[in-house]
Amino acid sequence: MEIYQPQFDSVTLSLGDDSFDSNETLLKAQKGKKKINSALAQRTYYAGRYAYLCCSGYSTSRLYGMWTGEFNTGWGSKYTMDANVNLQTSSMNTSNMSRSPIGYAYFILRQLPDWEENAYATHG
Repeated sequence: MEIYQPQFDSVTLSLGDDSFDSNETLLKAQKGKKKINSALAQRTYYAGRYAYLCCSGYSTSRLYGMWTGEFNTGWGSKYTMDANVNLQTSSMNTSNMSRSPIGYAYFILRQLPDWEENAYATHG
């Protein structure tokens, strides 16, 4: 906690609506609306930072399967190199969490041999 709290608190985002409503209430209020609820957007930003900080270190975050309360999710809680990783890591750009990108860099570097093998197999 003493390592991560200062990193989490290093950025403040205020979109003008610091709602104390539950996530469910915010989602229900957003349903069917074209304009994004500022309290929901703010909550989503902080949730992304929190989730990524929780997964920082040796690797990047997985598809949150381990947080669903199920051991046998449809994707097996595996890493997927698709938009999910990009969405999960995008909060690093504005998050001021200097240690978090290290795990993402390790994640990419560990894949390079596989990518090289795939490139050779498909492109010669």
